[in-house]
Amino acid sequence: MLKTIFSIVIILHGLIHIWYLLLFSKVVKYFPEMGWTGESWLMSGFSEILWGRYTGIILYSLTCLLFVSSGISLMANSSLTIYLLNISAILSSVLIVFFFDGRFDMLIQKGLVGLIFNVTIIFLVNAFTDKFI
Repeated sequence: MLKTIFSIVIILHGLIHIWYLLLFSKVVKYFPEMGWTGESWLMSGFSEILWGRYTGIILYSLTCLLFVSSGISLMANSSLTIYLLNISAILSSVLIVFFFDGRFDMLIQKGLVGLIFNVTIIFLVNAFTDKFI
């Protein structure tokens, strides 16, 4: 039962990444009170560069797919679960840090909860490996 609930939470966490896809592809208009800008503290104006936006779209799509696959893999008791969960949580964390705009206001909207969730996943998967196989 607990494994099923955790699988569903993992899948839902993966589907949250669709929101960033919508923002990157400009399907949803960005408003300052939303917090997340898509700007990178590493590259000023990154989201306005076409290849930068496409890179974000591709990587967030991959992260979404990996998390959903991880949840399904966990439900199916696959041996790939540990690898999929680690890769998806690490990639998601890297994206959150990379697309952080460098301003420390509205951290919740900028992915702080997602980052904490990813770190928790990495910890749980590696600390309790036997429970995920």
